[in-house]
Amino acid sequence: MAVSYWLYFLFLATLDYINTGNLGPLLDIKSIVNEDLYLLFNRIASMYFVYDTIQFFNKKFAVKALSIQRYSIEVPVVFLCGFALKGIFYFLFVQLVVVPEANAGAL
Repeated sequence: MAVSYWLYFLFLATLDYINTGNLGPLLDIKSIVNEDLYLLFNRIASMYFVYDTIQFFNKKFAVKALSIQRYSIEVPVVFLCGFALKGIFYFLFVQLVVVPEANAGAL
């Protein structure tokens, strides 16, 4: 468990390095937690959504577990709802974390 936490923290720190271009923010735990908390919530919500969806379809199609009918319903539900869930987290990330450039005209 501890190794996976540090690997995930390293992943988040790498994302911060890619976004900022220097190593300074790697030591700023507050900015890492502030910006990457939404990524963590997104990952947890996505994993629980997929797990709960699979469990629901396992119960619904207990008799015909490997039928084409099950997967013809399950796959679109997972894809469409998964994209909607990602869209919600993307909207929240843009609204709550992203800060516009001070000099947008220079871009």
